[in-house]
Amino acid sequence: MDASEREKLIELIVEQVLRQLQQIDSLSISAARPAVSLNKRLITEQDVKALVAAGNQEVFIGPQSLITPLAQDTLRAHRIVVQRGLPPGSAPAAKDKTVALLAGDATSEFRRALAQILQSKGCCVQLIEDRLPSFAEREKKVRELAHRIAANELHSAVVLDGKVFCLNIAANRIERVRGAICWDVSSTRLARDGCGANILFVNDRLIDQSTIAEMVRVWIQD
Repeated sequence: MDASEREKLIELIVEQVLRQLQQIDSLSISAARPAVSLNKRLITEQDVKALVAAGNQEVFIGPQSLITPLAQDTLRAHRIVVQRGLPPGSAPAAKDKTVALLAGDATSEFRRALAQILQSKGCCVQLIEDRLPSFAEREKKVRELAHRIAANELHSAVVLDGKVFCLNIAANRIERVRGAICWDVSSTRLARDGCGANILFVNDRLIDQSTIAEMVRVWIQD
């Protein structure tokens, strides 16, 4: 091998090494970039342009955030992936077994009895005691609970209502939320273990209180 061939070979090796170093640097920068979260009520085109300028390809937005049409166009144009909820590892997990109990038509005594059952299973219970006379108000409250479960602020929820079929539909529209209408202990256990349901819906106008109490007792995994 003469001098010119050796020189060309050295140039080729150096070029390959530099290319590999550039790829390593690119991967390192990508891995080091933290997940971006925009927990704003209204996300505008300016917000998205800031993401583009920073080189972000994925953004996590709040469960109730709204995106303007221009912002949506900019997201699509730059192929930025939008996720609802919290970035993985960005916040502590929801407190273990924090359960919301929505039973507006039930008596205070029965609500307290159900809360005590959940507490005996190691749950932190949040009693939603507001009496919501209209269906629209109850549906809104169920959607709020579903969003909190999706955002990992709640472990699960128990909803007692005479219109569970409609409320269940509203809850299941939220990503990562699985509502289940149950009518006895067996269906409750099946919903919990079979499909990972995280909202228990019970028609308290058709099911007696003793059965409901047993359903709530098995709702939380031992």
